[in-house]
Amino acid sequence: MDPITKIDNLTSAFDSQPSKKTSPYDQALQTLETFIDKLVTAENNAAKTDAQKAIQEAQLLQAYERKVAFLSGQIHRVESELSALEGSLAQASATTGQSPVLDSKRQEVIYWQSRLRQVVEANQLNQGL
Repeated sequence: MDPITKIDNLTSAFDSQPSKKTSPYDQALQTLETFIDKLVTAENNAAKTDAQKAIQEAQLLQAYERKVAFLSGQIHRVESELSALEGSLAQASATTGQSPVLDSKRQEVIYWQSRLRQVVEANQLNQGL
């Protein structure tokens, strides 16, 4: 056999596709890979759902804190106004009895305090659910 024929035989041996033999473990391996894919997908979906829930809870908490801060500020503002009015009326001491302005401010304090209580109670009910 001449050297060229030997080389051709060798190259043709490498070029030809070896017959693919199926291993008895191929099906089991495919089943395992499918199971792992499904497991990873389920874990990713659960993590995504947990992240979305955490974002929603953070947004609700921020909204609650904004409401509480606003209402607390309103209470503080009205209480300051009430204290100033009471101080100025005490200095004027010519006024006897109840002042309608003082009564109005006291009612406003009660109003803002009740609004704050409503927000806090609603939040506690939502947290309990």
